[in-house]
Amino acid sequence: GKTSSAIYPFVEQFIKYNSENLTDKFGMLILDVKGNYYNQVKDYVDFYNLQNDLIEIGLKSVIEY
Repeated sequence: GKTSSAIYPFVEQFIKYNSENLTDKFGMLILDVKGNYYNQVKDYVDFYNLQNDLIEIGLKSVIEY
């Protein structure tokens, strides 16, 4: 219950904070072994239309910059 009642709302606030400001957004690193946390964060990212701000690093991810 701690994750859904406390952590998810904090993460949503961090993602929403200055989400429309291209130069002053809040950055964070989330480590998620099981993948449940990532799925919730992905939902927030989709809701606030910030797909370009999410970088997933995993065994199967392809990162090109």
